[in-house]
Amino acid sequence: DTLMVSSIEEVIDFSTEIYPNPTTEKVNVVSYAVTINSIEIYNIHGQIVYSKEVNANAIKIGTTSFSNGVYIMNIKSDKATITRKLIVE
Repeated sequence: DTLMVSSIEEVIDFSTEIYPNPTTEKVNVVSYAVTINSIEIYNIHGQIVYSKEVNANAIKIGTTSFSNGVYIMNIKSDKATITRKLIVE
């Protein structure tokens, strides 16, 4: 028997989803472990293109105003900040 010990950050990371990715119109962000406090999305130049206080376990974000490309999403909770790559087509 092997006992696997994960940090709370790993559990939160594993239980956070963004879909569909790549996306064209909207992206869903869901955390099955914690309440999402805020979300920030940055373009490849490091400029913030979206910021929202959430206070929920799930949110839909419209992406039609985003240019096609790769973005970095920071999903913040009380316990951790999860970083995901978002592709808008």
